[in-house]
Amino acid sequence: MSDAHPGEKKDSLYVIQSKIGGSDWVLTVKGGSNYSLRLNHNTVDQRQLWVRQDDKGRGGFFLRNPFLDLCLRAGSSQGGNVTMAKKSMDDPEFIWHHEQGDDNWGCLNKHSDSEQKLNVRGDGPYDENTPIIQYGYDKGSPHELWKLVRYDPEFGPTDITYDLTKRTVTLGDPIAAATTSVANRTSAGKTTESATLRVSAQSTITHSVSDTSQDTKSVAETFGGKFSVEKVFEVSASATVTETHSTGHTIGDTFSVGETIDVSASVNVTVEPGKSYDVLLMARHTIMTMPYTATITRKAADGTPGTSYTIHGTYRYQNAYRYDIAVTDVADGTPVAGAVSDLVIQQVPRRT
Repeated sequence: MSDAHPGEKKDSLYVIQSKIGGSDWVLTVKGGSNYSLRLNHNTVDQRQLWVRQDDKGRGGFFLRNPFLDLCLRAGSSQGGNVTMAKKSMDDPEFIWHHEQGDDNWGCLNKHSDSEQKLNVRGDGPYDENTPIIQYGYDKGSPHELWKLVRYDPEFGPTDITYDLTKRTVTLGDPIAAATTSVANRTSAGKTTESATLRVSAQSTITHSVSDTSQDTKSVAETFGGKFSVEKVFEVSASATVTETHSTGHTIGDTFSVGETIDVSASVNVTVEPGKSYDVLLMARHTIMTMPYTATITRKAADGTPGTSYTIHGTYRYQNAYRYDIAVTDVADGTPVAGAVSDLVIQQVPRRT
């Protein structure tokens, strides 16, 4: 974590650290619907994280907890409790100013009365039950000095599971084809002929990872949560699925790879006596969707595994190709079923 400084992105996360005893006490939201403010040891829990939202017109800022969607609000009189409430632009009690002193320690003053400071009540000793109040200036005592320390979240290993039973594959029209002919000139019986076909197709393959679980959207929107898409699916002949490796991407990202695909197919074709067949290699645009469940773990302040989040979403693989072999009778163009065996397809991508 690092101290706040000018020029940081507006959605940076902070913990608000108290100077009491040189400890790791930070401002923490406690309780259920009736929220209160207390000190607690810094575990970078969601209730200890704040977004600073500047109010340029009044020169101060709001302090908002993005997970509760509530802001820090000053009391109406000296000694009054500081509370959490829905942000209101019309209420000056939501606006704070930070008087930075040595090493960025300073008082947090409320906008409507700069003499009223965010204060840990009393003269100590302090614990997790000591209320947070507003109080008049106390000559820079530790219980009224605070530092906004930026928090850059880190994530540990991710467990991701795809639901193959709900996979959908949508095929487009054939957009590329190569043809070769095989023939059985005898009348004695069937023959097996070998055919090799090639096709090149240019595409921009697009992968996207979406989050459809509203209760955990804060992971993507606030943390910028990432997980490794460890299984990227390719659609091959007969719509079977193979797996390849990819890298980590932020939930909501769309990432594309432009490439020219050189495809070669070798196949054995059984030809009836006296027949000639056309053998075609066809490439079809494909859109595949696959539901996923990902569990990502945010590291705690000491680097150990902390809070875990379960994300439900959809992985989308667009503009991939599926390759099919079609066999037709040269004489009348009718499809020939069951003639293909030992099919081998090789794809060689050439990045563009």
